[in-house]
Amino acid sequence: MVYWLLRVREIFRMRLPNIIDTGMYTDISIAHMYFSDDPSFFPVETKNAFLRIDHFLKFAISGQFHSSFTNRSGLTHNRNIKGEFSV
Repeated sequence: MVYWLLRVREIFRMRLPNIIDTGMYTDISIAHMYFSDDPSFFPVETKNAFLRIDHFLKFAISGQFHSSFTNRSGLTHNRNIKGEFSV
């Protein structure tokens, strides 16, 4: 019997352009946030995406994010992600 161990390659990118203060940012597009966890999943748009900046200092920024990603092929389900970040 043969077993294949497939390693899922997760990719997550987040760009933070024009962040000037704490607060909620809702105009988040695929250019700002990208996620894929499967070679057959190609996100083409975000839905219900937001970025909440909780702390904004000269050399540090942190907050939370949430987004739903729509798949290009339609063969796999859309993805919902949420989490926290600190840079």
